[in-house]
Amino acid sequence: MIVGDGPILQEIPDRGNIIKCGVVGYTKIPEFINIADVCVFPVSEDCSPIVISEYLAVGKPIVMPKGRMDWLLIDGESGYLVDNNIHSWKRGIDQAIKIKNSTTTHNLNLAKQLSWQKLGSTYENFIIKTV
Repeated sequence: MIVGDGPILQEIPDRGNIIKCGVVGYTKIPEFINIADVCVFPVSEDCSPIVISEYLAVGKPIVMPKGRMDWLLIDGESGYLVDNNIHSWKRGIDQAIKIKNSTTTHNLNLAKQLSWQKLGSTYENFIIKTV
């Protein structure tokens, strides 16, 4: 199921195993997150730490491009960080499904530590290390 209407929605083929839900109301979002096996965040230019924290708080593995949240997510533990190409996306989703049980514990524990102060400090340390 694909929830939302981002810029790549039209690039996703219409197939029997793909359900495009489009935009859903805020009150419905938890229902979709809770039934998901993997939460995919296909961003290329924007990133929402709020969305990522929601995925973490329900213990779902996260698949998203490398670079945006490397300061918080650990590839292979929080889910998978992928290159922005179809092969990498497919591999990341497949691998995330395989580790979803161990990811649940890791992500729930990470979510318990989140606060704006903690996120700010972690992000600052990441920037300092990479500059």
